[in-house]
Amino acid sequence: SLYESYSRTLYLQNEFTPDAKLSFFSRVQFRETGVSEQSHSYSTDPSKNNTVVRRNNLTNYSNRIMGELSANYSLTEHHTISLGLQYAQDNLELGYRAVNPDTRIDTINFIPVTNIHATFKPRQYTIRNNAGVYLQYVLNTTFLKKTNFTIGGRYDDNSVYGTTINPRFGIINQPDEKITIKLLYGTAFRAPTNFELYSNVATRLPSPDLKPEKITTYEANIIFTPSESYLIQVNFFQNNLTDIIVEGVPLPGGYFHNENIGKAIIRGLETKLDLFPSKMISGFLNFTYQEGTQNNGIKEFNIPNIAKVKGNLGVCFHMADLFDVSIISNWVGNRSVQPTNPLGKVNGYFITNFVLSTIKLFNNHISVSLNIRNLFNQNYLDPGIRAADGGQYGTVHEQPGINGLFKISISVL
Repeated sequence: SLYESYSRTLYLQNEFTPDAKLSFFSRVQFRETGVSEQSHSYSTDPSKNNTVVRRNNLTNYSNRIMGELSANYSLTEHHTISLGLQYAQDNLELGYRAVNPDTRIDTINFIPVTNIHATFKPRQYTIRNNAGVYLQYVLNTTFLKKTNFTIGGRYDDNSVYGTTINPRFGIINQPDEKITIKLLYGTAFRAPTNFELYSNVATRLPSPDLKPEKITTYEANIIFTPSESYLIQVNFFQNNLTDIIVEGVPLPGGYFHNENIGKAIIRGLETKLDLFPSKMISGFLNFTYQEGTQNNGIKEFNIPNIAKVKGNLGVCFHMADLFDVSIISNWVGNRSVQPTNPLGKVNGYFITNFVLSTIKLFNNHISVSLNIRNLFNQNYLDPGIRAADGGQYGTVHEQPGINGLFKISISVL
């Protein structure tokens, strides 16, 4: 099978700063995304007792025209205002393009295949318009030594799903030069895609009344820098998601569609240690604990594919005026899987990567780099996708063993 996606963007951007207090940014953009007409998949044809293979042709094309204008103005060193306007028009194809079937049966390598010469029907599309405006105000004060307050928000008006308002707040305090404390709050949304809105295949009906998915985020962060030799950072977070789009909700008559009936909560802790013992050696260590539960409108379960624990460890050796060597290890704990996956979980893994890169040698003309991933050739798996029931979709996917890239860069100028 072949799934050939593409994305092409053309834009013109301008930045203008008439004085130190005022700056403007503008951008116009045209973007195309889609799946080429050469894309296809193969499956056995149940209407012919699965004795004939059917070629399924796939294509999709959409584009966006967008303009943006923003400005930043510093009234004084204590007050900064940011304002922006955006407008976008999306021309969205309604799912995959319908085809005119070809019922003839051809034989390829002794295999009967049908639908080889199917042709695409005319493109069906919808036009979506979105106008957005955002505003942010930053106040710098001497409260508790040094405290910055940020308040902002964004308003969007969309021709398909209506209006959304998303505020954000932040407080950053530095009681001294060694400690920084951050408290952050915000909301955001993800608009339903054209496939989620208009997909109409077999027993799946369109869902034109879908609303955006919403998220509310809470974050508390502490950064402690007792000396130039190391830095410690601790971060607590919680994300509340609502109106999650759940696919395949049953309807009368054996049909299915999508609905905004899901919700989820993800909370966790992140820690990080950066070390700088000398100019020749640096290192880092980080650890994350997170847990997430999701409700699809019927039952509650652990969010699949998320490891409760994971971490990274790295050391870098800087050989002045010659090369850098980095050794980085990645640890990922056990991960839960989709409820349809009979495995229940996928085991974690620990892999090590090696990177060597030189400076430009021989009068700045040549540089060399070597990047080796999974240095010790560990066997490990990632959870399957979608249904992941061991049938059409695999329950797990084997990951590459030791692999690498050796590169020589030559500059003739």
